[in-house]
Amino acid sequence: MEFRQKYIEGESAATTDARGLLCGHFDLLIVAPSWDARSVVITNSSEFSADDCILLLFPGRDPAGNRDRNERLLLDFTRRSCARVLPVSGPSLSLDDTWASLWQAIKRKAREAGRPLKLALDLSTFPRFYSLAAIAGCLRLGYVSEIWVLYCEGQYEPGAGSSGPDAPEYPFSVGEWDTVPIPFLEGRRAPGKKKYVIVSIGFEGSKTLRVLAREDPDRISVLLPDPGSKPGYPAIAEEKNKPLVEMYNVPPDQIVRTNAADAISAWRELGQAALERPEGENTYYLSCGTKAHALGMALRAVCLEFPCVLYNVPERHNYVQVTPTGQYWTFQIRDLSIVRR
Repeated sequence: MEFRQKYIEGESAATTDARGLLCGHFDLLIVAPSWDARSVVITNSSEFSADDCILLLFPGRDPAGNRDRNERLLLDFTRRSCARVLPVSGPSLSLDDTWASLWQAIKRKAREAGRPLKLALDLSTFPRFYSLAAIAGCLRLGYVSEIWVLYCEGQYEPGAGSSGPDAPEYPFSVGEWDTVPIPFLEGRRAPGKKKYVIVSIGFEGSKTLRVLAREDPDRISVLLPDPGSKPGYPAIAEEKNKPLVEMYNVPPDQIVRTNAADAISAWRELGQAALERPEGENTYYLSCGTKAHALGMALRAVCLEFPCVLYNVPERHNYVQVTPTGQYWTFQIRDLSIVRR
């Protein structure tokens, strides 16, 4: 899948061979270990190297010890593959302080290089507040010539969810969500205009509906994951968000369907639908679905400049057992305004 908007071009590719996910030499790798098994899929890459690696470390742990084990695996891999490993630590929900530390490390690397970077980032388990802010900031400020983003599809433990009205939701987070703008994706808003929200939906439908109720939009559109990582997942997402669609009377032509794991497809489909009406509405993108869809929304927001991308801040993250499906994606994002050497 390929798509271009303004000065940014993107290409997506899927594979079942984890060894060839990231090939070649990069200036900077950014990764974050998690209790999720997908956070260490990158360690299978056999032809990867980088000058520096920023290793973002959060204090959260799981009862099975997966987080500690995955951190050791990533640390071993990055020490073998990268000339320098630069740890950055901070609580995942202390957004301002942890983001300031991460962005400072990225800026320092950009200054040291003295040229646009070739960047790699593993999005699979990386909190989208930090990953999308890093990608958007690097594109807006010309810090990168290209970004390679890795994304691994996930499947959830059997019995955690199924289709039907009584299906339980996947408890990825605990408590209510607050919403905050993502750095470099704050957009532009004008007093007096109506409020429009494009929401990407997932399995936590009731929380998504409560967030929308607080935001009180005048109009909404929906980004739906279809097909999903597993055959039954789109039906679960639709069932969980049926009250949302009914409450806001969302017509079929305001529902965009695209592959749950393909960020470039999501970006392209949003571009072709062109649902925004900036002359009379302030536009918000609310990411409650997959990280791949969140990246697609962020890329469109970078190009359009006026949408604000919102991040849902939970009271705390919850341990849910996730394993890779064996389907892996890379998204190559290029800044066409930069002349490559």
